[in-house]
Amino acid sequence: MRFKFTGEFDCKLQLALFQGVPVKILRGQALPYGTNRTPHGVNFAVISRHSTDAWLVISSDCDRSDQLILRLDPQINRTGDVWHVRVEELPETFCYAWRMDGPKDHPHHYNPDNLLIDPFAKIFSCGHTWGHPCDQERLGLVTNYRIHRDESDRNPAVPRADTILYELHVRGFTVDPSAKVAHPGTFSGLIEKLDYIRDLGVTSLELLPVDEFDENDCPFLNPLTNKPLRNYWGYNTLGFFAPEQAYFATDTQDELRRAVYKLHKAHRVCKVCRLPPVLKVLRVCKAYKAYKPHRVHKAYKVHKAHKAYKVCKPHKVHKEFKVLSD
Repeated sequence: MRFKFTGEFDCKLQLALFQGVPVKILRGQALPYGTNRTPHGVNFAVISRHSTDAWLVISSDCDRSDQLILRLDPQINRTGDVWHVRVEELPETFCYAWRMDGPKDHPHHYNPDNLLIDPFAKIFSCGHTWGHPCDQERLGLVTNYRIHRDESDRNPAVPRADTILYELHVRGFTVDPSAKVAHPGTFSGLIEKLDYIRDLGVTSLELLPVDEFDENDCPFLNPLTNKPLRNYWGYNTLGFFAPEQAYFATDTQDELRRAVYKLHKAHRVCKVCRLPPVLKVLRVCKAYKAYKPHRVHKAYKVHKAHKAYKVCKPHKVHKEFKVLSD
């Protein structure tokens, strides 16, 4: 017996009502995945190889007080492993999710009562500031906002031999007052520290998880206060295509894109410096620590060693570094 939801619309009917407005239901396309606006409505596509039934749930808000449930027809709305449908006349902003039914035997556990997030969602509903509890289900969110990429943005293409990698946590890097930024713990706060990062000589940043996750999803308690701990690192991803909204300083959804653009631009400005500044810092500190300031000038001989290494003559590198070990 097929599972059925109260008030569901069959896609075969090609017409439904959402918020009192008629919407048109069409077959849609299998590609691209996720939700994508087209000149004629919004296309939805999701992969589910073993499912036998699929429902698209569209709601006006994350509380699902006003929702539309569309039952997809496997003969019309399925291509290979992809379920798809296109809906016209939807509002500019709405939430959506999926329900799936299928085999229940191991290793499958299909349950159509469970509301499933689209793994290709670009943003989620009910975004909140860090640590703020969210009592509502988070769903995929479609808005009229468009992220505009700056065509002047380019990959810095730092040679591996010249790369100095800095791994950091977006929130942890600037959340402390000592960071002295206007937007602590955010992508904007990270950009405020660009001069500091550049002075270290860092050429590349590696960010710990910046995709959407629930920092309150942690089963452990603080042994001293008995209060719930938070998932600080973010290794419980909700969606790999949606940036973590708790790292936004504003409501602008392209804050991460702007941060990446400014990091790329900062590297291009600094590219005239051939010798990584961090190497100079380390060499000067070593000479100063030995109370032999007159030897600081010898440190610049390492520039020759750097060039020798690049032409695959490591024995020359060894000779140059002996200067510093006298």
